[in-house]
Amino acid sequence: MSSSSEEKGGSSNGNDNDSVSVYERPKGLRGIYHHPLTQIIMLGLVCFLCPGMFNALTGLGGGGQVDPTTSANANSALYATYAVSAFFAGTVNNKIGARLTLLFGTLGYALYVSSYLQVIFF
Repeated sequence: MSSSSEEKGGSSNGNDNDSVSVYERPKGLRGIYHHPLTQIIMLGLVCFLCPGMFNALTGLGGGGQVDPTTSANANSALYATYAVSAFFAGTVNNKIGARLTLLFGTLGYALYVSSYLQVIFF
């Protein structure tokens, strides 16, 4: 019968410490940017400003210039898109990664903003 360290993939002689690597944090401005506290502050700032941006866009008047139902239809389309994309968001995030998932999400929000502005300018 083998020992428990051999069952977990280790060896019985204990000389495998040469392959241990230690992560060293970046220095300078990059180190500040990659610090967990900085990342939490930036995320909190974005989450704090998003409701204000949404309220500013819906109160912009572009969606309801001709008829108030235009703004209501835009909001219903937005929430329907949220519901459908939220169902698949975890799978998409696992397949293509967080960076590309966030990129596609911001592109969709840019389309939403441009749909409001298109009514104003044309």
